[in-house]
Amino acid sequence: MISILFLAADPTDASRLRLGEELREIQEKLQLSRSRDRFALHQRMSVRPMDISQALLDVNPQIVHFSGHGTRTGALCVENRVGQIHPIQPEALGALFEIFAGEVSCVILSACYSAVQAQAISKHVRYVIGMNQAIGDKAAIAFSVGFYQALGAGRSIEEAYKLGCVQIRMENIPEHLTPVLIKNEAIPSFLDDFTPQSVKRIPSVVKPPAVARPFNLSFDGPLEGNLPAGWFNSLGFVDYVSTAYEIRVVPRPDNGSGLCVLFQNHMAREDEFGSLMQRCPASYLAGQIIRFEGEVRTKNIEQWAGLWLRADGDREFNLFFDNMSNRPIRGTTPWTKYVIDAPLPEKTRWLNYGIVLEGRGAMWADNFRLMVWDRGRWVDI
Repeated sequence: MISILFLAADPTDASRLRLGEELREIQEKLQLSRSRDRFALHQRMSVRPMDISQALLDVNPQIVHFSGHGTRTGALCVENRVGQIHPIQPEALGALFEIFAGEVSCVILSACYSAVQAQAISKHVRYVIGMNQAIGDKAAIAFSVGFYQALGAGRSIEEAYKLGCVQIRMENIPEHLTPVLIKNEAIPSFLDDFTPQSVKRIPSVVKPPAVARPFNLSFDGPLEGNLPAGWFNSLGFVDYVSTAYEIRVVPRPDNGSGLCVLFQNHMAREDEFGSLMQRCPASYLAGQIIRFEGEVRTKNIEQWAGLWLRADGDREFNLFFDNMSNRPIRGTTPWTKYVIDAPLPEKTRWLNYGIVLEGRGAMWADNFRLMVWDRGRWVDI
């Protein structure tokens, strides 16, 4: 999964920008793309300096897209506490991305005169796109359209950049030379693996209820009947599982944003348990270390609940298995992140993962991630 963080700022004492339109175009192009299941788009509007660092910590994005104003001196304009201009100098933004080096692979600065910022950030990020002069709303939106069309089709960052520039020309806007791409060859990037060839190494067709790759991990995707797309009640893949547990996609409680899944049964026997799971091919992960993590909130769990992860072979089951039974979630708990790390045996062919609830109670789950340990860091699968 490639996580994209869209940051926007439009201070009240600056000229108005069509940032909402740019965001809508990005959302639409990703949703219509053939690789839409590979992207998670997160947004933060009217950002202040503290909002940027918090969003980077919360989202852990591979791509960061900033849309807003820039100054002739190279400062990026965010908002202060009263919504007016707060300039961030190139050195400060470069220092920020130094902290997230190895996590962020691409930064797009859709702001006037942002090439100076791009140079500072490129010391720590492989791909950075900035603007070498002022850029108008129409040109900025056209670039985003072309860029995310290409990215959604599985093209490289460099190809996406080129299509973004061409899209500006196709709209008859004389600003196609304004965006500049800076590539730091010394820094590796997870996004370099996101090409049509790398997508093909994962089987594109599997028999339901399995999915071709991890999908709809934040439950913001479509529904299949009453179930979140890509997920099922584990029947046929988990012995003795009960199908009496309710599965429902709901807004995040506690004033959270987005959707999550609610899994509950208030009439269950003590020895009864239910499970919500996803299953996908995993031959390409055999012999590697992976991590399954997710956020869980519970209410009145009488027995226990947890995440679970299982690796299967072609004819062998439970090559690896962890359901958190040795560190169970009980009672009523706030949103908490839980993690399962797994060294996958060489015979691994399938991954099974999800949540389990034994007995009565309710649990909410959200923001699952599956990652592989690669070159000293966790990379989304």
